[in-house]
Amino acid sequence: MGDAVGQYEDTDLVAGDPSPLQRYCVAMQPICDDKLVHVADELLYRESACDTSVSLDADQQMTATARVCHIAFHEIGIDRLAGSRKVFVNAPREWLLKPELLPPVPGRVVIEVLESVAGEPEVLASLRQIRAMGFEVALDDFVLTPETKPLLEVADIVKIDVLQPVDAAAVSYFKLLDLRLLAEKVEDYGTFETLRE
Repeated sequence: MGDAVGQYEDTDLVAGDPSPLQRYCVAMQPICDDKLVHVADELLYRESACDTSVSLDADQQMTATARVCHIAFHEIGIDRLAGSRKVFVNAPREWLLKPELLPPVPGRVVIEVLESVAGEPEVLASLRQIRAMGFEVALDDFVLTPETKPLLEVADIVKIDVLQPVDAAAVSYFKLLDLRLLAEKVEDYGTFETLRE
């Protein structure tokens, strides 16, 4: 299940800038429900149309999120890009602390809290504000630890990376809290069938 991509080049950067953010792509990873209906998309930054992942430091994450959101919501238009489907947007910690930077259509956007974010008081306060603005909150590649557990108080969705060992007790706990679960990196029908049960 590949990403759909569109490539853009930043022409405002200084010539010779070695930044990996000089050329970039907007990718859309489809999200399907338990009937394989395409119900949402994850908006992703990629360095090229051939990339399937990217590794960025904290400053680069902020820039990458800003660029893909600007293109998706202001240049292309989210309706044209995703139809009526919801869009999941990866938000680094710095964005979570500045809700005014979030996309302008809260009812259409799910804010993904990156796995590197801990449940610190200022993050939790900001996430409460984000939810009050009408956004849903998803915890990306979530692993339950004492540092991340407070994030469950402000989450609607927990995304679980199925390529990593799945903690069955944690999954039961998420269900007890009535959180929606979303399996990530489901790449074949056999895995889909197993997880659907």
